[in-house]
Amino acid sequence: MLLVVLGTSIVWAAPAAPAAAATVVTPTSVTTPNSSWRLWTVQTPRGKFTANVVAINLQNPKLHIYTLTGSASDCTNNCPVAPLHKYVQRVQGFAGINGSYFCPYDYAACAGQYGSYYWMVYNSVRHTFVNAFQNKFNKGPLVAFDTDNHWHFWREAKDWPGLAAFEAQYQTKLVAEISNGPALIVNRQVVVKSSELDTKQRTAKGNRSGLGFKGKNVYLIVASNATVLDLAAVMDYFKMEYAINLDGGGSSALYYLGKYRVGPGRNIPNALLFSENLVQ
Repeated sequence: MLLVVLGTSIVWAAPAAPAAAATVVTPTSVTTPNSSWRLWTVQTPRGKFTANVVAINLQNPKLHIYTLTGSASDCTNNCPVAPLHKYVQRVQGFAGINGSYFCPYDYAACAGQYGSYYWMVYNSVRHTFVNAFQNKFNKGPLVAFDTDNHWHFWREAKDWPGLAAFEAQYQTKLVAEISNGPALIVNRQVVVKSSELDTKQRTAKGNRSGLGFKGKNVYLIVASNATVLDLAAVMDYFKMEYAINLDGGGSSALYYLGKYRVGPGRNIPNALLFSENLVQ
């Protein structure tokens, strides 16, 4: 209490209340004219999940799409890896997501093949393919982007016609390409089956990264506390027309407008990136 003397009177006054602590509100969405990020909570037939979703307008005339690899060519061990933001910075980008499954350095079972991966990925800056030979046997999906930012989908990557045939058929140039598996959504239908997944994909709950397409947009999605089948349900919730699974768990990472929205996760050997800058 505070003693206040007024003339010959004595008044006891309560002390002023302390200033309220500032409330820090973490934003759950960011929107720009041609892209956005939002943290969703979605209810699916397989349960409730949170999902970080980046939506990118493929009709943005300033948009450039890149896939980058740590190595310029096939690599079987001690392959170059880096955090996702390093790949984003390489193309002066605004968004990126981790790429294909690979053998991480923290897996004892990967001794002798650290950083290597099976999937074919195009290096947009070096104009080289990694794992082109192995792609002949790849039954997982493949997605390619051309100079007009149109996307092209193959249910089985082994049906990829090759660079020259692709560019001749579509009268365009390839700018980015990535493969991984399994396919989640094809022609608006969930196609992934439990029988094609390994035990971890079927049962392990964790971050699950995926790439989806709907209308004029591409979507980079990371669902939390999810299996691969759960990720397919999340993609279906968003009414994706096509969607593929990417690497998940400790490799999941999602970057948007200078911040990790998920991750950073472990260092990775390849990534899918979006920029408004043309990088040579």
